[in-house]
Amino acid sequence: MSGIVSFSIEYDQDGCLVRSPRHGGPTEGRICTVKLDYPNEFLTSVSGYFMDDPRFVAIQSLTFHSNRRTYGPFGYKMGKFFSLPPAAGKIVGFFGMCGSCLNSIGAYVLPISRAYPFEVVGPFGNSNYEDRWDDGKHTDVRQIDVVSGSAIESITITYEQGRSFAHGTGGGGTTNKIILDWLSEYLTSVSGYITSGFGFTIIHSLTFQSNKRRYGPFGTKTGRKFSFPATGGKIIGFFGSSDSHLQSLGAYFKPISHLYPIEFIGPFGGQGGHCWDDGKFNGVKKIKMMLEDVVSCISFEYDNNGESIWSSTHGHSGSGDIHMVNLDYPREFLTSVSGYIKHDNSVIQSLTFESNINRHGPFGKEEGRFFSCALACSKIIGFHGRSGIQLDALGVYSEPISDLHLLKSIGPFGGQGGNPWHNRDSTGVRKIIVKCGSAIDSITVEYDENSSVVQGPKHGGDGGHLTFEIKLDYPREYLTSFSGHFGSFFGYTIVRSLTFLSNERTYGPFGEEVGEHFHFPSIGKKIVGFHGRSGVFLDSLGAYFEP
Repeated sequence: MSGIVSFSIEYDQDGCLVRSPRHGGPTEGRICTVKLDYPNEFLTSVSGYFMDDPRFVAIQSLTFHSNRRTYGPFGYKMGKFFSLPPAAGKIVGFFGMCGSCLNSIGAYVLPISRAYPFEVVGPFGNSNYEDRWDDGKHTDVRQIDVVSGSAIESITITYEQGRSFAHGTGGGGTTNKIILDWLSEYLTSVSGYITSGFGFTIIHSLTFQSNKRRYGPFGTKTGRKFSFPATGGKIIGFFGSSDSHLQSLGAYFKPISHLYPIEFIGPFGGQGGHCWDDGKFNGVKKIKMMLEDVVSCISFEYDNNGESIWSSTHGHSGSGDIHMVNLDYPREFLTSVSGYIKHDNSVIQSLTFESNINRHGPFGKEEGRFFSCALACSKIIGFHGRSGIQLDALGVYSEPISDLHLLKSIGPFGGQGGNPWHNRDSTGVRKIIVKCGSAIDSITVEYDENSSVVQGPKHGGDGGHLTFEIKLDYPREYLTSFSGHFGSFFGYTIVRSLTFLSNERTYGPFGEEVGEHFHFPSIGKKIVGFHGRSGVFLDSLGAYFEP
C-alpha cells in the first residue's frame, strides 16, 4: 500500500511523556521518525498530499514544519496538496480519521506564551496553488534579485553564506538587484500589488523596506495593494507560491529586541546521536576536532569570566587526524561557523570557522549540503548539537558585537587553491589593476603609506585579455566595500568577478558574474589592505579595515 499507513505521536503532558496509540493500519513498510528537540523545538505546521477519490480518501504524504526546520516529505507526493497554515502558535495535538491507513489529519494549536523566536506573516496572493515553496528561517537576508516585466516573474533570495533560492521562471524581464549591507541593514517589510482574473492570481509589484531605505517598486502598481504589517522585527525567510509568475508571498520575522540579546541558531545536521549543550560563555578560545571521513568528535575551550573551561568531547575519539584552532583571544573571536553535511543528511563532513580576523579551515571534505551558523554583527559564545559515534549536528549561541570597530578583517571569499598572501601595513588604497577574462586572473594594488606611494605585488597569473584600472581620488575617496562571484573554473574554485565600492562611486563588475555571489559589507570604515590566495588565477579575496 502506498502512502501513510499509520501514525503515532509522543506528547508532553506536564513534563511526562505520553505516547498515543497507533492511528491507522498494521505496521508495514518503512518507518520514519521525527524527533524534536523539545522544549526548544516545536511543531508549527503540517503539509502533505492526499488521494481524493469518491470511493477512498487517504493521506499519501506528510511533511512536518517546526520552528527550526522541515522534516520530510514522508510518503509519496501524489494527489491533492494540503497545508495546515503556519500560525503564531505551536501544535499541541492531532485528530483525524483512520482505518487500514491514515485517511485524514488535523491539528490543535495553542498560542506561544511569547512570540519570540519567530513570527509569520502571509502569504499574500493565491495560496491555493500546489506550486508552493518555503525557504525556511535563516539568520539574515543578504540579497534579493527580482525579475519583473508588467508583473513579478521571479524572485531569488540569497541568505547567509550565499544560500540562494529561486522561485518563478524569470523569462525575459528586467533583473533588479537589492544588495543589503547585512552587517547593519535588514529587511523590515514588503508591500506590493496583486491582480486576479481567469482563475489566476499573480503579484504585479513589489517594494522592499529595510531599516535604512526603500527598494522599488518593481513591476507595475496594478490591482489591490497588500502590505506586511509592522512587527518590530527583521525578515529572516520567505515562503509563497510560483509558477510562470510569483503568485503569493509571505515572510518569517524575528523580533529585534534588547530582551533577546543571545541568539540560538541550529543545530544543522542529522538527527542521530543525542543532544548536547555546552551553554553560553564569554567567548571561544580554542577548538579541537578529529577528522576521519567525517568529523568524528569536537571539543571547545571557553572563557568563563576569565577562567578557561574545556567542554566534554562531543562524538567518538577514533584514530583520525587531530586539528586545533587556536584563537588569539580576546583580540580574536569567532563570528561564524559553516560546513557541509553528508549527502544522506546524517553527519557533519566539513567545518570552517570564521573570526573577526582570520578564516580557519576548511577541515574535512566540502561535499554534500552546505550550512552556515552566522549572524550579522555577532560573536559566537557557545555551541550545542547532537553526537554519537560522530558529530551529527552543530549549532551556536551568539551575542551582538557592541563595537563594529572590532571587525578588522572579513574573508577571504573564494576557493582554497593557490598560495596565501596578505598586504595589511598601509593607510589606504590608491589604485587597483584588475586583469580578467572569464575569471579574475590577477589583482595588483597600489597602497598609501603615510602619504607615500607603495606598489604592491601582483597576485595571480599572467593571463587575462582585459585590463581595468581603478584610480581613487585619494585621500578624499577611499574603498569601503567589494563584492563579486566565485565558482568552478576548469575544476578549481576561483574568483569569477569583482565589483569595488568607494565612498563616492561603484567600479565594475569586472569578469563574469557567474557562480556563488559574495558581498563584503560596508561598516563605515575604509579598506587599508587585502589578503587572499592566488596561483594561476585569483583564488580568493578578503580585506583589512583601518585600525
